[in-house]
Amino acid sequence: MFLNMSNHPVAKWSESQVQAAMALGFGNPTDYPMPLVPPSALTQDVHGLAIELLWNLPAETQACHVSGEYTLTYTLVKLLTECGFPCFVATTERNTVETIQPDGSTKKTVVFSFIQWRSYT
Repeated sequence: MFLNMSNHPVAKWSESQVQAAMALGFGNPTDYPMPLVPPSALTQDVHGLAIELLWNLPAETQACHVSGEYTLTYTLVKLLTECGFPCFVATTERNTVETIQPDGSTKKTVVFSFIQWRSYT
């Protein structure tokens, strides 16, 4: 199983992203949502969250897509790789369009297009 440890559900991935995940050879991508990390959380709190996530990994996990709050992502990738799990992140192309609204404010629309999976290691 290719565990999707992010807040970007597989159901919202493009077909090319799903196919690229399958091509990695770790099985079907399966959601495992990342918890929200409060801005007030201390380093040890984030480490505790990472340990809890690691302990509760599905037994079928072969590799992980890890994306989320920076310190939790860093800690998780470190722990997962130490346990032998390959970790990946989706790379995207960011397309931004800014339009001036009638009231003078600016509206920014961002579209992310999947490019490839990149290994953390």
